[in-house]
Amino acid sequence: MTSLSARAREFRHRGFVTVKGLLPKSEAETYVRHLERLSGRPRESFEKYRVGRGVLKRGVYRGWTLPDGVSKTPELWDLLVHPELLGVVREVLGPEARFLQHTDLHVGFSAVNWHRDSVNRRLGESGDWDESAEPYRLARVGFYLQSHAESRFALGLVPGSHRRGGTLDEAGLVDVEHRTAPWRQAVSLVLGRDPLAGRAEWVPAESGDAVVFDPRIVHSGSFIQGPKYSAFLAFGVPGRHFARHLHYYRHVREELGYSALDPELVDRLRRAGLHADVDHLPHDPEASTYRPGRLQKLLGRRIRPGARAA
Repeated sequence: MTSLSARAREFRHRGFVTVKGLLPKSEAETYVRHLERLSGRPRESFEKYRVGRGVLKRGVYRGWTLPDGVSKTPELWDLLVHPELLGVVREVLGPEARFLQHTDLHVGFSAVNWHRDSVNRRLGESGDWDESAEPYRLARVGFYLQSHAESRFALGLVPGSHRRGGTLDEAGLVDVEHRTAPWRQAVSLVLGRDPLAGRAEWVPAESGDAVVFDPRIVHSGSFIQGPKYSAFLAFGVPGRHFARHLHYYRHVREELGYSALDPELVDRLRRAGLHADVDHLPHDPEASTYRPGRLQKLLGRRIRPGARAA
């Protein structure tokens, strides 16, 4: 068996890796221009979208998001086949990694609640947590396109919170679940406290940086103080976990508006060896399947009409 690289071991055990400057700043700026056009929110007018009083004055904007946004925007398809990105993805997931349809575009939006991006978002034994038949080999990629000086944005992640047997022991996993219960997060938000202080690592985002993370890892965005532009992609090794995740975002989360991939994108993915010819795998809507709750709706109420944060 081929030994894992240091980066692959870090992804497996800690749940994320950061790749500084994966995109040249000039390329990142090109994508900013596309997001400004799509959202109608150029840098120079950003401040007028700041909202709220009291606690919200820490940095909440009327954010714009587009679920399935990269898939729906041909000008951004180059991101999906970016050679340097694919090298990292195949290093941490394996050469069988393929594009997984779970993408988002964000302008002036930061999900400031601690959450996971997986199908099953509470610690459990089944679904995304069951690796007895096959390993869970999926990854989300967050591209950040603005400087930290502009946005003051950082991504917080809790190392080891993505799986049992990683760097976080069972007691630590249970503690994270306890601290991130919806009611505790609501109270912490009002009081201006971080419920995971001391457990999370914060990655200040610079233009062109990418964070590659397991969808099960507990993570949160920080409050922002200026223009923020980001794009999220996903990849995975085809199998049961891949098919469940695809079905969830395409068919269970109907409010997000996912649709079939454009045939031109499918052709481009095939030419790049990234198209997964797999069927969606319907699954029973067990209690642990995530559905947006009151806190999620509260934090997402300022996003683009008709769209919701993932």
